[in-house]
Amino acid sequence: MFKEIKSDIFLDLVKLTEENPFDKLDLLYTNRQKEWESKNSKIISNFLDYLYPKWREKFKEKPTSITLNNFIALCKRSNNPKINEVLETALKDFNYNYQSELIQIILLLDLYLSHKINIIDLKHFLKGYLSYIDIKEDTLELFLEEGSSLITTVSSALSIEHISYNERKQNCHYLTSSALTIFPDLYGAYYYLPKTFIGYAEHSVIIDFEKRYVYDLANNIAINLDLFMKYYGYPSFIIKGSEFTKLDKMIEDKYGISLSMYQIEELQRRKTKELK
Repeated sequence: MFKEIKSDIFLDLVKLTEENPFDKLDLLYTNRQKEWESKNSKIISNFLDYLYPKWREKFKEKPTSITLNNFIALCKRSNNPKINEVLETALKDFNYNYQSELIQIILLLDLYLSHKINIIDLKHFLKGYLSYIDIKEDTLELFLEEGSSLITTVSSALSIEHISYNERKQNCHYLTSSALTIFPDLYGAYYYLPKTFIGYAEHSVIIDFEKRYVYDLANNIAINLDLFMKYYGYPSFIIKGSEFTKLDKMIEDKYGISLSMYQIEELQRRKTKELK
């Protein structure tokens, strides 16, 4: 069930910020993300050390989910049943999180549509995901084990100005919050997206319930809502654009700053702690 937030949480937000100034809320959120990223990266390194101790010679960068995906794709391209059997066993032993795949696929689609990789690269990387089946190059229809979706950019779907790749990255909460003040009938949604092995990435998107689409502004990808929910279920909360705008204005009038989705989530986290 969707948990909808209304603008009547204003007084709760005021109380929260009196106890924790906005810069402290920023730090709490940032530290939480860094901690999960560090833990997940360490397990990826351990996984690669276990399967292929010489991986550091081939992959020079700090290990990420993309590094792992590239490694899996190379294994699958070998068409060696023994290699793939060992790979699948290791993924299971290390508690590989199948649900982490969709957001990583979205990241790859953004790279492709931003002309940073070509279709050959895209298809190579996509083969590194267990849920991937196929993609139609002409229509950009994605087929996964959990369903399919036509893929388009958010900028074209919402008819908004294109935002550059570098400006969008790591700015999901700001972009979602800004969009909510423009589209009163759409909803902001706050998700905890599972990482490859451990932890979560906190991510904000826009939901269009009428068209049944999710608009991921940070990655400029529009994807089917039902497919998205098969991987990630219900968000922590949703808030309608018109309600967010009311709340944003009250916060700006009182504090002189704009409201962000993650600040609303921090309030939800505090309330949950108080109930325990």
